[in-house]
Amino acid sequence: MRKTLLSAWPLFFGISMIMVGSGLQNTLLGVRATLEHFPTYAIGMIMSMYFVGFMLGSHYVPMLIRGVGHIRVFAALASVASTTVLFHGLFPNEFAWSVIRAVTGFSYAGLYIVIESWLSNAATNKTRGKMTATYLVILFSSMAIGQYLLTLADPKDMDLFVITSIFITIAVLPISLSSRPAPHFTTHVKVSIKELFKSSPLGMYGVFASGMAASVLFSITPVYAAQVGFSIPEIATLMALVIIGGVVMQFPIGWASDKFDRRKVLIAAAMMTACSCLFAFY
Repeated sequence: MRKTLLSAWPLFFGISMIMVGSGLQNTLLGVRATLEHFPTYAIGMIMSMYFVGFMLGSHYVPMLIRGVGHIRVFAALASVASTTVLFHGLFPNEFAWSVIRAVTGFSYAGLYIVIESWLSNAATNKTRGKMTATYLVILFSSMAIGQYLLTLADPKDMDLFVITSIFITIAVLPISLSSRPAPHFTTHVKVSIKELFKSSPLGMYGVFASGMAASVLFSITPVYAAQVGFSIPEIATLMALVIIGGVVMQFPIGWASDKFDRRKVLIAAAMMTACSCLFAFY
C-alpha cells in the first residue's frame, strides 16, 4: 500500500495545489463580489455558472481524454483554469465573471476526471479504499489551507488572483514530468441518469440535495459573512472550519455506513445537517 501511495505522489501533489487555489478562489470571489457591490442575485448567478460549466465538462472531457490522453488534457485544462483566475481580477463585472466561472467549472471538471480516473487505475481492490480516503483528506485539507491565503493581501487588489493562478500552474509540473504511464482504458461504458436512478433512487436524491446545499454553502457563505461585517481572517476561519468538519465527519460516517444500512445512515446525516443549519440562526 505504501508503495502504491508513493507512486501516486504526483497526482496527490497536483490535486493538493489545485485545491489550495480553488479554496482561495471560491472564497475570494464571494468577498470581492461584495466589495464590488454586485447585487445578491448576480452573485448567485455567477456562482451557479461554475456548476453549469462543470456539468458540460463532465460530459465532454472524457471525449477529449480518449482523443489526446490524460496528461495533455490535464495540462491544457490547468492552463485554462489558471488563466481564467486572472481574468476575474482584470474584468470585475457581473457578465464577464459569469462567463469566466462557466469556463472555470468546465476546466475543474476535467481536472477532477483526469486525476480520479488515474488514481482509480493505479489502485487495486485491496488498496482502493485507502487510496480514496487519502485523496479526500488531501483534497479537503488543501481547500482549508487555501482559505487562510485570503489574509495575505487585500481582496480589492490583483495579488490574490495571481497567487491562485500560481498554485494551479504548479500543479501541472509533477504530472507532466512523471515517468508513470497515464492510464489506458480499452472499454468505455456509459451509464445514463435513468440507470443510476433505478440502481439507487435514494442515492440520487441524496446527491441532488447535498449538491444544492453544498453549492450554496461554499458559494454564498463568504458573501453573507462579508455583508454582516466579518473580517477577512474571520471569513477565512469560518470557511476553513466548514471544510475541516467535512474531513472529520468522513471517518464516523464511513464507519457507520459499513456497519449499518446506508440508507438509514444517509437519512441520519441529513437530519444532523438540517439541525445544524437551524442552530445557525442562533
